[in-house]
Amino acid sequence: MKSVNNMLNLLEKQVNSSNSPDPTYPSSEIAKISLNIIKYGERYRKMAERVLLSNAAKMTINDIEPLLESILHQSPTLRLVCVKTLRNIPELATQTKVNKDEVLPKLWIAQYDTEEENAEAGKDLWSFYNQQLNQSHCITLVKHLNHFDDNVRLIVAQSLAAALGLHPAATQKILTNLFNTFVAQQTLFIQKQERIKNTYTQGNNPIASQGSKVNPEANFKVLVTEEERKQLKDDSKESVCFRKGIIA
Repeated sequence: MKSVNNMLNLLEKQVNSSNSPDPTYPSSEIAKISLNIIKYGERYRKMAERVLLSNAAKMTINDIEPLLESILHQSPTLRLVCVKTLRNIPELATQTKVNKDEVLPKLWIAQYDTEEENAEAGKDLWSFYNQQLNQSHCITLVKHLNHFDDNVRLIVAQSLAAALGLHPAATQKILTNLFNTFVAQQTLFIQKQERIKNTYTQGNNPIASQGSKVNPEANFKVLVTEEERKQLKDDSKESVCFRKGIIA
């Protein structure tokens, strides 16, 4: 783990340098590295948070994508540090440069975190930038309801309910969108169930053909695509199995 400590020391030295004409890492890479360490390196979490917050002053609108993605992470700690970092990016305050359709819905969601400290930070962020949520943003919130984490789905649902309180005229569109999303998800679920069923049939399943009891863990590589295996950096194996209907 010495290399992690060395990396953080290097990043901290760079972000605290007032004059670095040829930085080793651009601000966007510093953000990505720090977020990954916060996700997986509990021992170095505090230092990584410090680097990320110090880096905020040098970040631009083009650097914020990793932060926006992690606002909906299953880790409350990661959600909080992302909100705090966004609060300290000067360029984000220039609303004309912000892609509101992408940014505002997630900033809105941050206010309704189930963790009190996170919710307070989210409200502070929203208030600081004095944003306005419109009807089109309400519809954008719906797509985040398919998040694999129960708690994150609850956060999104609460934010959507609050948004409809502001824009009751959008209710019909939201209900239609929810129905279409439900139908699409059900279709995908049925297709995946059929694929799993076919995989488990005698002759397709190498384990079943040997007369062994089917084991979801043993067949994990068979049932999960290459793209989903890459997602295991953020998701547990059980989460992927659950989404594919392999385990209850």
